[in-house]
Amino acid sequence: FSGIATVADSLAAMDKLVFEEKRFTYREFIDIVKSNYQGNDDVLAFVTSLPKYGNDLSVDKYAAMVGEAFVSMV
Repeated sequence: FSGIATVADSLAAMDKLVFEEKRFTYREFIDIVKSNYQGNDDVLAFVTSLPKYGNDLSVDKYAAMVGEAFVSMV
């Protein structure tokens, strides 16, 4: 289960920016992440300020979903 917290945090950030707030399309957000947020310091600051796994139940649900998917595949 190495990295599950990172995956949960990443999914929560994507959900917030792409699906809830609709700040970016999925493709735009992926391009920003692939560029390591270069030229998008405001987006990076926002993402790092979001709740993280273990500190917020809304993020923890993503860890549970990923864990369940992993277990079902194994």
